[in-house]
Amino acid sequence: MNSLKKQKGAGFIGMVFILVGLSIIGMLGVKLAPMFVDNMTIAEVVKQVANDQGTKNMSVKQLRAALEKRLLVNGLDLYAKQAVFTKDEGIIYLTLDYERRDTLWGNIDLLVTFENSAELRSNN
Repeated sequence: MNSLKKQKGAGFIGMVFILVGLSIIGMLGVKLAPMFVDNMTIAEVVKQVANDQGTKNMSVKQLRAALEKRLLVNGLDLYAKQAVFTKDEGIIYLTLDYERRDTLWGNIDLLVTFENSAELRSNN
């Protein structure tokens, strides 16, 4: 018979630790992936609004409507209310900063902060 010193491989306890670790990583991936996909879409919308030639001469009210429309098309209109437009020396700045919170397990939450901004030139 083989002695314990010659046996190789992971034991039961080792396999349990490996499975628990992979489960935690998988759960984090499932919870975080949609948040980051949504933020990538929001960042693209902010970039589109900033680069669109039609928005260059719009008022802040018209810019907000254009942003809301583009976010609505992507199913993210909830975030349009958090957009802040500031005007300084003829330049309009669009900032869309927000937080996402999701329950990971029990009373443990994930909190992710996103910051998106763009500079819009204006003749107004």
